[in-house]
Amino acid sequence: MNPGEWSDPYSETRGMAPTNTERSAVSIVSDLWEHTEKLLAEELELLRADVDRRTVQARNDLIELAMAGAVAYAGALALVAAVVLGLGRRMDLWAAALIVGGLVLAAGYAMFKHSTHKLAQRDVVPRTSIENVETTTHRIKEALR
Repeated sequence: MNPGEWSDPYSETRGMAPTNTERSAVSIVSDLWEHTEKLLAEELELLRADVDRRTVQARNDLIELAMAGAVAYAGALALVAAVVLGLGRRMDLWAAALIVGGLVLAAGYAMFKHSTHKLAQRDVVPRTSIENVETTTHRIKEALR
């Protein structure tokens, strides 16, 4: 080239193999696929963790419900003892057992109602995680169009 002539800076790379800084479409698609797989795997792991957390919460609520049932059962046993004492002796001892049994039964019932209310209010469906996976899938589909 003569001095003073205009030169196209890109003319030297035309027709040549791509340099290290230029990436082929295959390489880009390959990287996209790898990142997509990783992203979906991470989304699914978050979903699994969310389901695990909700399962543990539900299990704890069920344990609390079982404990409430046990307390109510103890109250029922005390009421039976009150009836037995009342019929067997016809003394004031049965009244004491009746009062204690009634209080224990009431406490068990209150615990039972509280536990069933909490269990009914718990949302066991991991809605946020499902929405995230759906959003990610939709974005990937849109990007590939």
